[in-house]
Amino acid sequence: MGARAPKVTPGATSSSAPSDAIVLFDGTNLNNWVSDKDGSTAPGPSKTACSP
Repeated sequence: MGARAPKVTPGATSSSAPSDAIVLFDGTNLNNWVSDKDGSTAPGPSKTACSP
């Protein structure tokens, strides 16, 4: 029998990420994003728009 995958714990709420997730964007800002083109960071706080 092969190795078992690690157990994944669901997020505390329906909008929380599971324990094995790598959160790329939390919906609040782009502060940790860097451009591949020139290495610059995102300008100031950003707002995101959600379509209904």
